[in-house]
Amino acid sequence: MVAEAGNIQEALVLAETAVFDLAILDINIGGSSIVPVAEIVDRRGLPFIFMSGYGSGGRPEAFIERPALQKPLILSKLGETINAILAAGASATADKSSPKIE
Repeated sequence: MVAEAGNIQEALVLAETAVFDLAILDINIGGSSIVPVAEIVDRRGLPFIFMSGYGSGGRPEAFIERPALQKPLILSKLGETINAILAAGASATADKSSPKIE
């Protein structure tokens, strides 16, 4: 699924209900912080990337470990980041489903 939200209210609905592999969250949408949306996506255990004109320094403190890309985006960097996050998620899923041998 691909979806876009033009404001925080639409983003909150999508964060709660949409089925997706990865969210790309702009840190500031129309002067509103994306933190409530990020909290929902995080609670659901879904991966996300921040993007911002402020760079990685603009990340909310609670999500400082999350990747952040600088706007304007370099498409190759976006692709690399998406591939790394999805590969890490696939590895984590495989690790959880694999039986442990002792």
